Amino acid sequence: MKESVACGHTLTARAAMDTFRKGGNAFDAAVAAVFASTVVEPMLTSLAGAGIGLLKNGDETKCIDFLANFPKKGRRPPVRAVRKVVSFGDEVQEFYLGYGSLGVPGSIDGLLHIHSNYCSLELRDILAPAIQYAKGHKVSEYQATVFQILRDYCIYTSEAREIFASRGRIPEKGETLRNPKKARFLELLGEDKKGARKFYLDEMRKVLNRHKSSLSIDDVLGYRVKEHEPIRIGYRGRKLEMASPPSAGGILIAYGLKSIEDIDVGTLEHNSIEHVKLLAETIKRCESKRTREFFRHLLYTTGFWKKFLKTPERLGSTTHISVIDREGNAAGITTSNGQGAGIMIGDTGIMFNNFAAEPDLMQYKSVYKPGERITTMMSPTIISKDGEIKAVLGSGGSNRIRSAIMQVISNMVDFGMAPRKAANSSRVHYEYGGLQLEKGIKEKAIVELEKEYKVNAWSEKNMFFGGVHIAVPGGGGGDLRRSGTVRTG
Repeated sequence: MKESVACGHTLTARAAMDTFRKGGNAFDAAVAAVFASTVVEPMLTSLAGAGIGLLKNGDETKCIDFLANFPKKGRRPPVRAVRKVVSFGDEVQEFYLGYGSLGVPGSIDGLLHIHSNYCSLELRDILAPAIQYAKGHKVSEYQATVFQILRDYCIYTSEAREIFASRGRIPEKGETLRNPKKARFLELLGEDKKGARKFYLDEMRKVLNRHKSSLSIDDVLGYRVKEHEPIRIGYRGRKLEMASPPSAGGILIAYGLKSIEDIDVGTLEHNSIEHVKLLAETIKRCESKRTREFFRHLLYTTGFWKKFLKTPERLGSTTHISVIDREGNAAGITTSNGQGAGIMIGDTGIMFNNFAAEPDLMQYKSVYKPGERITTMMSPTIISKDGEIKAVLGSGGSNRIRSAIMQVISNMVDFGMAPRKAANSSRVHYEYGGLQLEKGIKEKAIVELEKEYKVNAWSEKNMFFGGVHIAVPGGGGGDLRRSGTVRTG
């Protein structure tokens, strides 16, 4: 079996493949890729962000939870988050940044936990590509677009401008982006984990002590990584394993797939009126389950997902990395920084997250217990059949993660699509009473659907609809909406 990696940047993929060449396993490669992604995809993820990993080591699969905690001050922050409106072209969303938006970060802790418990290489070897990229790398076309969309986050503070607007403007495609502070921090981390953590905390303490904030250093000191059993369901002869609570993504993807399992979906014309209506009603049904009580039970009731999935009715700025190695081990890791808070952690070159004010996560803010996890839609997923891994996949895209992954799984399983086609076929999403239809849905279908739904027909394919990156043994499919790339050994 050849190694394979699918992710959102060619340099992220190169970091994983370089790690394989050093003799690393899937977990080494995935950790190297995540560290690299925080450098080359800096507005999508961060070492002061959060994430969730699904690691399959032989016959055992574990869900590694390094999601953000809700800060203990967060229920009544001493300073309000700053509102910004972000345009995706055919849709706008409200996001927030500033000192009132900071959630408790988990990414560094999560990556170091995976390294300590699953990896085979020295940390310095895993970090080498990220260090190289932090000293200087060319900005890709997609990342230049992300910088443009999130321009206000890049220039919010002088420290952010020093890195992301050093020319007096945000970087353009082909220009070199350097983050020497982060390069020095990663070098220290590779040589002295204890010393690097002290430096990170000291720099964070200085920033938080100078400003009123939703976050305190005690929140950070009290943070712990957790391991869970994944959600496991059967779907048309395959075994699916996906992120378990506190992620809401896995349980809603599973619910959607189980809802259509009795329907012969593959006999429908793909993205026909009948197919889109089936998807819309399924996503709508999943959306109806996202109540205050759902989130309360999801976060604080042991075994809730098993009861929730027993009898389904029948009819997120984020980046993802999927990796498979020669031995059949697999890792899917999805990480996010929200949109970032626009605030750097001193001289680390690392930007804070804005999870404590992100609308998708704060819809039922009163549910969260201070110091406990913030839920997410992130859900890395592993598909296997007869004991063999068939695919590892996941997506960025906020609330669209669940609908994107569900549709891509159905594309592969129900319609027999190859990974690349499955990831890049036009998608739909239903939320807040509106049906979003990506470019590629036929005009005739749109006209008919407008009779029953409030439709927003997009003029292009867009990262709004997520970015599903799929690794399969010896290959895969990258989502072109988010600069998807695949590398094989």
